[in-house]
Amino acid sequence: IAALENNRIYMLAFTSGGEIEALMAGIRQAGKTADSLFEQITIACFGPYTKQCAEKYGLNVALVASDFSRADGFAEAISRYLKYQP
Repeated sequence: IAALENNRIYMLAFTSGGEIEALMAGIRQAGKTADSLFEQITIACFGPYTKQCAEKYGLNVALVASDFSRADGFAEAISRYLKYQP
């Protein structure tokens, strides 16, 4: 949470809805709000279920792996995304 507050994180890559829920619970327990913490953060999701969970919390998902049957597919999607960012 401190790294998010200090703008030290460019991207969060979620592989499951449980990861998102755990992070959001930690943010709530710290007395913070997700809105301000995620303004400048790129959100990547392993697949459509994870994206759906992220959107449930109001997160703006920038990318979802089209091949979410394997971790390599997610890594490739992130690599392609980063390659075309300024």
